[in-house]
Amino acid sequence: MGQQQFLNLSTAEEALQRFWEAVKPAPLGEEQVTLASSRSRVLSRDV
Repeated sequence: MGQQQFLNLSTAEEALQRFWEAVKPAPLGEEQVTLASSRSRVLSRDV
């Protein structure tokens, strides 16, 4: 009895394609925060 799922390896390209299909990245949206709590944040629009 073996673990067959580990015997079939994918190429790096196939693995990346499966990863991005599963993740489906999307924008997180915007929020307003105070200047004091904005440290280490990224702006969502140009200033």
